[in-house]
Amino acid sequence: MDSQIALLTAPEFNNGLTPSLIGNPGRKVNMGLKGLQICANSIMPMITYFGHSLVDRFATLAEQYNQNINSLGPGSANLARQSIDALQQYMAIALMFGMQAVDLRTYITAGHYDARRVLSPASIKIYTAVRQVMGQRPSPDRLYIRNDNEQLLSDHIKLLADDIAHGGVVPASVDGMVYDWAGLDHCTIG
Repeated sequence: MDSQIALLTAPEFNNGLTPSLIGNPGRKVNMGLKGLQICANSIMPMITYFGHSLVDRFATLAEQYNQNINSLGPGSANLARQSIDALQQYMAIALMFGMQAVDLRTYITAGHYDARRVLSPASIKIYTAVRQVMGQRPSPDRLYIRNDNEQLLSDHIKLLADDIAHGGVVPASVDGMVYDWAGLDHCTIG
């Protein structure tokens, strides 16, 4: 996801989208999603950090110095919880990038911002679900984020991460879409 976000924000690679997915390039000061990209880029190392084993860090002196290694289960469980929380935030940010990019691409190709008219049926589900969580109905006249000063992106991250964490409309919108590589078993997300 980190690479995909980087490709979406860089004009050299995003096939005509605005730099940093700026919604209103006519506004004098508008950084688009650049700050959000930096935020996402700082979360990814945390996720990998939380995935490290505790057992090789140092020996513990449990059981009156009789046991050098104990289960380290509570610490491992805590790291797993923190990793899941960070991943949910990261997924929320990735969805925000996807929404902005889809709206901008729709405008370039169709002259409006309502991506439901150009997306596949499966993609429409997640697009509509994210819009629902954000409390923003799709509109042909308005893309997801037009100007920097119109919303707090931290509020958007929280809304989406909470929806993901609680099995809300976003996870439900992709339920049944993932299959294993061999195409034999159906996997459920949620």
